[in-house]
Amino acid sequence: MIKFISLKNFQSHKNSTLEFCPYVNSIVAPSDSGKTAILRALNWTINNNPSGDAFVSQWALDEKGNQKEETVVTVNVDSDVISRTKKGKINTYTINNKILEAIGVGVPQEIQEAFNFSEVNIQKQMDAPFLLSESPSEVARFFNKIINLDLIDDVLSRAENKRRKLNSSIELNEENKKKLEKQIDDYEWLGIAENIFEKIDLLQEKNDDLRAKRESILAELKTYEIFIIKKEEYEKIIDSASPLIEKLDRFIDANKGHEKKKIELKTILMHYEEAHLTIVNLKGIDKAPKIIKQIEELKMEIEDQEEKQGIIKNQLVYISVGIDDIEKYSKIISKLEKQMPNICPLCGGEIK
Repeated sequence: MIKFISLKNFQSHKNSTLEFCPYVNSIVAPSDSGKTAILRALNWTINNNPSGDAFVSQWALDEKGNQKEETVVTVNVDSDVISRTKKGKINTYTINNKILEAIGVGVPQEIQEAFNFSEVNIQKQMDAPFLLSESPSEVARFFNKIINLDLIDDVLSRAENKRRKLNSSIELNEENKKKLEKQIDDYEWLGIAENIFEKIDLLQEKNDDLRAKRESILAELKTYEIFIIKKEEYEKIIDSASPLIEKLDRFIDANKGHEKKKIELKTILMHYEEAHLTIVNLKGIDKAPKIIKQIEELKMEIEDQEEKQGIIKNQLVYISVGIDDIEKYSKIISKLEKQMPNICPLCGGEIK
């Protein structure tokens, strides 16, 4: 039950409040005093209708016609207090101080449940007398809706629509079936095509294998070309090593001579030491400087020969490493030459 309604800046009402008593309430006033505006405000709150801002009171507008104050309709229905507010872009419902925004053109479910009103609960000023001007079928539809009998009609109507749609779908599918059966004869070649595709797949696999083998042969050929280049380099190393080997032989022979000479020099040095002792004991000391000079010269020659011997040893080590490399590369070249085929896998010619 509606207990009171309050209108603020709604049409001719700047700030009005009406309290209702139980049972029947009547609003009596002269024409153009705002009776219809009360019903319109109630309808605006219950059904969110009318839309727009034509109902905004002139007191809420500024000189340019822009709304400067809110238009608010508040209704106390049973235990709920519901307010409908509009100001510019602000367009909200409030129920028990809870604000509901983004309402659009509908009515929030909480508001509908609080009012529990339908379109039959509100009649406009110019509407015809309730049910008296309606046809018997419309009156029956109205009462069916009140006691939910319209659900049966709605279900039957939907079932009939669905049946018609299914029948149409069945007929359409039957026609499509006949068309497809006729088209099947046009696809007899699919069996032959399937065999052809299987053969194509086999050929494709063979082709892929051949491509893989070709790539492998090309890779081996590239490796072979690299080995040929390396072979030429190794041959050059071997050719250039021949004079080195000859020089090595000469160094070895010379070293043997140096070893012999070194032994002789050591013998001379030993004699020098003996001669030195002898000189010390000689009475004719005047001959000592000459002998000492000879000894010093022999000593310098010994040191020179030892230095040359160290150089020769270092060269011998370097030559020995070179000989090892030559032997290693010769074995690699021989092994690679044995791995080479006699016939080229690409051109079929003889490989020389």
